[in-house]
Amino acid sequence: MFRPLSKWMEEKNSRYYQSPDTSIHGDFLTYAQSPEGLLTRAHALDFHGWAAKNEKDGYSVLEVGVGTGAFAQGFLAQLKEQDEKCGADIFSRTHYTLADFSPAMLKKAQDSMAKAGFLKNSSLCEYDAGAPIPEPALSDQMFDLIRCNELFSDLPAEMGVRRNARTGLVYYDEKMAARVEMKAKERRPDSGLGEMEESLLSHMPANYFIPFNKTAARSILNLRERLARHGRMDIFDYGFYRREDFDLPPSIWNDTIVREYGGQWTVDLNFIYLACALAEKGARSAVEEQKEYAQRFAGGPLGLDESEKEGLGYVKAGGRGRKNAADKKADGGKSMEDAKTGSERYREDDFFYHMRIEA
Repeated sequence: MFRPLSKWMEEKNSRYYQSPDTSIHGDFLTYAQSPEGLLTRAHALDFHGWAAKNEKDGYSVLEVGVGTGAFAQGFLAQLKEQDEKCGADIFSRTHYTLADFSPAMLKKAQDSMAKAGFLKNSSLCEYDAGAPIPEPALSDQMFDLIRCNELFSDLPAEMGVRRNARTGLVYYDEKMAARVEMKAKERRPDSGLGEMEESLLSHMPANYFIPFNKTAARSILNLRERLARHGRMDIFDYGFYRREDFDLPPSIWNDTIVREYGGQWTVDLNFIYLACALAEKGARSAVEEQKEYAQRFAGGPLGLDESEKEGLGYVKAGGRGRKNAADKKADGGKSMEDAKTGSERYREDDFFYHMRIEA
């Protein structure tokens, strides 16, 4: 049975994250798990610098989609360390809220935060980022920083394609086989793509499956309403934004744009679409490579390191060697393949981006 991608993602991912047997670290490799923790360190230093310039009695941080709490632990530990280095008092005034729609994941995060000694600096909140309307769980709170790490690529999305100047929808069966249905002369009300999506699709490269993360866009706009004055929202996720991201042949791109891990379906985050959706609502945003963001706080250039089995990571340039796999996804990571075609080789990249949204 072929269905819209959004229906499969909603069904399978809800089941995946609600299961007490879900093992995030076993199914995915993420930068939050890196033993070096350079991404987490960068984000903490960034926030610490912001907090020092925006003096307040207390600071509130919200993380949505917390996994096992690894990012939260590293963030708070780095705040504490930075306080000791510069004689500041940011850590003790920072409260960290861990939000997730899965009670099973929140329990794992709570246990890990307790072991790290950060329970008194944190609280838990059950919150569904994919809900169609803002949930009351966070309606009475404002945050100086909202952070989301590899969350929005897991929310339901629609898939479109342009062929011969016509646009169409991509449907999937349970085994992830794809079927394209070209649009009729008039757009169907239930097509899943609105005027903005249709317009963007007409400007995208032909024959490439293009995801439109409509649920993610709605969720981001909802969360932005919870930003305090001068607050920021930071999104770290896997996807595409630049023209160079389309260097892969359509056949490879289309076969890998949707992936399955442990029963969960994930799709690339269309940062071009998100930026347009935010701009339409008057929200300011900026997008950069995640590695570029991390190395601004690393004191020098960074390279990609996938030699650690525990997770993806960045290392100082000239550090430990990288594993140049023909298909990195075969190792469980979310990164695009580092393929070779004849004597050509696609440039090294991890296709992770950082999006900053201002209050």
